[in-house]
Amino acid sequence: MILLFSGGRDSFLAGCYLIEEGFKIYMATFENGIGLAAHNAEHGAKRIIKRYGKDKAEFLGVHSVAGIWREFFLPYFNMKPSEILKEFGELTITQFHCLYSQQ
Repeated sequence: MILLFSGGRDSFLAGCYLIEEGFKIYMATFENGIGLAAHNAEHGAKRIIKRYGKDKAEFLGVHSVAGIWREFFLPYFNMKPSEILKEFGELTITQFHCLYSQQ
């Protein structure tokens, strides 16, 4: 089973849970170039592999998605709140990262 793996608490525990439930997991990390995802993911993946073994867990590596992130997310940084409201309706700050364009 492919697990999107940041190395944070949620993805780490999800990996352990899936293995305990009998799945082999393949952990993949996508790095947008602005955080510590690569370091956290590599460290967390090593811990899981050490605990459960390579026959239960594999780390597929860190894959850069910086270009995709810039293409789909950054344009919204320059939008005025009234433009966002018109196109997407009312949003909370926690929903902002889910914006996408249907154009």
